Formats: sequence, C-alpha cells, structure tokens
Amino acid sequence: MPVTTQEALEEWQFFLIIIIVSLFVSAVHTSSYLLRNWKNSISEATELRVKTLELKNVAMQAELQSLKIQLDPHFMFNNFSTLSELINEDATLANDFLENLSHVYRYMIINQKKDLISLKEEIAFIKQYYYLIYIRHGENVQLNITLNNDVLNLNVPPISVQLLVENAIKHNIATLNNPLIINISSEDSFLKVCNNLQRISNSFPSTGIGLKNITDRYSLLSSDKLPVIQETENCFCVSLPLINFNA
Repeated sequence: MPVTTQEALEEWQFFLIIIIVSLFVSAVHTSSYLLRNWKNSISEATELRVKTLELKNVAMQAELQSLKIQLDPHFMFNNFSTLSELINEDATLANDFLENLSHVYRYMIINQKKDLISLKEEIAFIKQYYYLIYIRHGENVQLNITLNNDVLNLNVPPISVQLLVENAIKHNIATLNNPLIINISSEDSFLKVCNNLQRISNSFPSTGIGLKNITDRYSLLSSDKLPVIQETENCFCVSLPLINFNA
C-alpha cells in the first residue's frame, strides 16, 4: 500500500523529534559530566591551595622558632660576660646582677614561643633589663622612655626592643663625660629606639643576630611592615612597626 504524503511527513516529524530528544538528553548528560569535572577540579585546586598555605605556615613557624632560639645564646653570652667581670669587682653587685638576670631570663623563656607580645609587657621587661645595665654601667648609659598610652596594647616581636638596646650598648662608647643616651618613643604606628652615635672602634664581636634577626621575624609576621633603620652623623634610630594583633 503506497505511503501517502501525510504519512511520510508524520514519519519525518517522529524521527526529528527522536533526534531532538536524543540530542537534548546527550547534552544534559554531557553538561552534567562537565559540571561534575569542573566542581572536582575546583575542589582539588582549593584543597591544593589550602595544603600549600598549611605547608607555608608550617615552614614559617619553623623559621620563626629557629630565629627565636637564636636569641637565648645572644642574650646569655653578653650578660655572662658582664657577670664574670662583676664577680671579680664586687661580689655583692654580682649577686644582685645574677638575681635580676634570672628574672629577666625567666621572661625570655616564658615568651619564647610567642610570635608577638604587647608593647606594655615588652617595656616592663626593658625596665627590668635596664637595672642590669645600670649595675654595670651606672650613669654612663641612660634610658629614656616616652610612650603614648594608646600604643601600649599594640604588639612587637618579643625581645626585639631588648636587642636594640643591647646593640646600642655593644657598639657605642658610654662614659660619664660622654654618656650613651637611648630614647624609646612612639611615633604614629612605630616604636622608635634611638641612641646618640659614638661608635667603638673595636666593638664587641657580633654573633650576627641583632637587626637581621628582628627584620627576618617581621618579614615572616607581616611582609608589608618592616623595621626602618636610619643613621645620621650623630644618631642611630630603628623604628619598629607596631602590630595590631586584633586587627
């Protein structure tokens, strides 16, 4: 029986619908497959970034710990040298020095694991540390602290201010006629530690820590906040960024 034009048209319409439906279903499956792959790729990339950050943080913490461990021998070497001199000069002063040294060293042990400490705590420690300096040097070394109250709750790396004070004493002449004057002050969001410059021609051998240690710790804690070192003919000044730990 011959196929009519109408029947042929209906057959073509039927096949066309089947083709369209097949293409639609295929497109849906393909889209779903690509979407799943895209989500998996995003998830894997995110996971990789997280792991990279975690590894970076672990490496940073390890480097920070390494830098902080350096502080102990640096501090003790200088102060045991002073204690050794005092034992021969004045046993009573040596005993006082040793007692205060133990209090100062306890502070260093307690705060060794911290990356940052409040400026208020660091300055209290500096005042204790200055007592040790005064026993040895008397009025030859003078420390002036002038700070605004609003900066005391900001933060610095622990022992950083002490290192600057120690370096000033180690590298400069300090006599009654030419006293070494160390000024600690605040300016904007910086803590400034400045001293009059009167360098010793043959200064005490450096252990290679000092300013580099402080700068390295700052670079790990905050890459956009680094110490500023300024030197003129008569003055040496280091400005430490004050970090808002809660910001």
